[in-house]
Amino acid sequence: MPIKNSFARVLKQKRKILNLSQEVLAEKSGLSMRSISLFECAKQEPLLFSICYIAKALEISATELMYVIEKDLQNQGLVVNESMHD
Repeated sequence: MPIKNSFARVLKQKRKILNLSQEVLAEKSGLSMRSISLFECAKQEPLLFSICYIAKALEISATELMYVIEKDLQNQGLVVNESMHD
């Protein structure tokens, strides 16, 4: 799934920019380290609450995180469904 792959790329990039380990991100977000690892390997698609917790731990809004994921999808040449913005 393209969105799962984009989320994985963006999550790993943002985490590394903040110099956070998966363990620290898990602690800050309240999620398990296994979940963070599965998200970064694109083996698990995050639920909305996970996106919100991760965004807060990354010190950005969930909206900003989703915007970055959308931009990643566009950079990969994938079309984002316009109905997402309605």
